[in-house]
Amino acid sequence: YLLVRELVAAGMDCMRINCAHDGVAEWERMIENLRRARRELGKKCRVLMDIGGPKLRTGPVDEGTPATFDRKGKVVKPAAIGCTLPEVFSDVRAGDRIWFDDGKIAGIVRGATSDRLKVELLSDRPGGEKLRGEKGINLPDSQLKLSCITEKDQQDLQFIVKHAHMVGMSFVQEVADIHRIQEMVSALGAPQIGIVLKIETRRGFEMMPDLLLAAMRSNAVGVMIARGDLAVECGYERLAEVQDEILWLCEAAHIPVIWATQVGAVLYQLLRRVNPWVVRLLRRMASRFRSSAEAMSCS
Repeated sequence: YLLVRELVAAGMDCMRINCAHDGVAEWERMIENLRRARRELGKKCRVLMDIGGPKLRTGPVDEGTPATFDRKGKVVKPAAIGCTLPEVFSDVRAGDRIWFDDGKIAGIVRGATSDRLKVELLSDRPGGEKLRGEKGINLPDSQLKLSCITEKDQQDLQFIVKHAHMVGMSFVQEVADIHRIQEMVSALGAPQIGIVLKIETRRGFEMMPDLLLAAMRSNAVGVMIARGDLAVECGYERLAEVQDEILWLCEAAHIPVIWATQVGAVLYQLLRRVNPWVVRLLRRMASRFRSSAEAMSCS
């Protein structure tokens, strides 16, 4: 409770709860702590609850198989690891790019069937990278026919409409999903609840105009430039351009934007993998900037 109280006292005016973690009991305690802090401090603070959406991740490592080699070190049988949503395999084509673990490991799909993808790994950090279970998978070139609303999300919505002011739609990329959640919250008696579109895939970015037009039927709408997935999906070379385009489009539509924080961290990972020299240069520039700032504050 003390942490929540400190945040509200410091000016927090919206508390975000990620429904991909914890459960109803934990969410109720978080919201009760917020209500208590609001009463004691006499301040307002709204609640945003994100539905988790589909989780495209690697499966458990112990269910996979390691690579086997011959005496000369040549791969005889490649390593294999599971996938939490194998139904997406039918939407993937040979030549599509694939990324693992927030862009730490890059690959390209060399073969695709309904139950298996054959992936050639292209690059990782100098010295290698370990791929573990429950790590994110990105397929920026593939048009995945996945709804961003899962069965768990539908159950979570029953809690959200009673306790939150806004619902965040993770991995939204199709107009049909926005229409669906609008119908669901209306059926649950909460048509007034705000909707925040979390743009974190290349497809979601490309569909922005249509998504905004559909979302503007709701009482209140916002957009989140969400986490590091957008950096992985669109590439670090276009990240600044893509973010600016989202901001310009939302400004024209008079829609508020939340700029999430992990984008910078993932961008650093991508730069470190592609060009370590650039990272060293950025470190030097940051160090000089801090030194200049310290000198200015002392004067």
